[in-house]
Amino acid sequence: MRARTAALLGLALIGGGALFGTPSLYPAGVVLVALPAVAFAWVQLAGVGLGVTRRLPEGSPTEGAPLTLELGISPGLLPPPGGAFTDPLLPQPRSLSGSEANWRGEVSFARRGRRALGRAEVVIRDPFGLAELRRSSRDGGELVVLPRTEPLEMIAAGAGVGSLGPGERGAAGSGPDSWAAEFEIDGLRPYREGSPASRIHWPTVARTGELHERRITAGADAARLVVLDPIRPAGEEELDAAVRAAASICLELAASGGCTLLIGGDQRTIELDPRLRSWPVAHHRLALVEPDAGPPAVHRINRAGVSYWVGADPGRGIERRAARLQTGRTVLVRPSSQAARGPVSFRVAGCEASDLRPPRQRSRVAEAAA
Repeated sequence: MRARTAALLGLALIGGGALFGTPSLYPAGVVLVALPAVAFAWVQLAGVGLGVTRRLPEGSPTEGAPLTLELGISPGLLPPPGGAFTDPLLPQPRSLSGSEANWRGEVSFARRGRRALGRAEVVIRDPFGLAELRRSSRDGGELVVLPRTEPLEMIAAGAGVGSLGPGERGAAGSGPDSWAAEFEIDGLRPYREGSPASRIHWPTVARTGELHERRITAGADAARLVVLDPIRPAGEEELDAAVRAAASICLELAASGGCTLLIGGDQRTIELDPRLRSWPVAHHRLALVEPDAGPPAVHRINRAGVSYWVGADPGRGIERRAARLQTGRTVLVRPSSQAARGPVSFRVAGCEASDLRPPRQRSRVAEAAA
């Protein structure tokens, strides 16, 4: 439209100069007629053989984490007079010039889940906006954005709130793994190399100067269970918080001996060991959890010592579903906006944990803790 307007104005000037005998109008008229033709030719020649590329790092990104995005063009017959890159991943177009035909920057995803990438596009235009040409990249397909994990904030009686960082995982009495280690204790024994630090009985160490660990009844700590219950969440943000909490708890437990993950709607559990060999599969599956995917298949669980039931249902239905588990101790983890039913044990990723069912411990616990 601008090119046509400029050409018509140029022709009008030339016609006016001829009609009124005013030669001074000819140069301006010729320029206005020639400029759109030159702009069109330049843009078209710059687009011959021009291609658009988009580069992203391999693998799945984590929500909120910066991701390096590179956009570039392969040159045509002439350098582009100007223009901009557009991409569904960019909040706004990024300009380019003949001397800068590539763009590199950081983008991020606010939420987990499957994301369609669409096509990157370059728009070539002259400085006056008289001619324009668009070229697109291939369809970028899709990627899966993984939920982020966060450290646990442990709340100990009389100790206030402390932050459990990645380097502090497995410290005695400072994480959910310590609860599992204290389940069904059967006395003390000398510390064995490789045992989790959470089993160390520190009062005995302080008294004797020798490392002793709690002796656990066979199999008592072999099945620590994390259940993600997606049924009837209060909202998307609450469900995302529950997913982050489940992922964070899984990493914490896996680092101190392993755990089992059960996601609502799935018929199979995922076993996580200290080497995290199954973690990529679990992380990817957590990223794709949808609201009301289905109830957790608790009938698939034979036995668990301590279970962490994570969900975002604001009603009491989540408590009834969690109560179906035949476990010694059930810890209910929900978004902080949903009031806990009992004393808060720890916080993680915007969620709070409280006991749903008190632990069944042997009478020797008191002796072991003495």
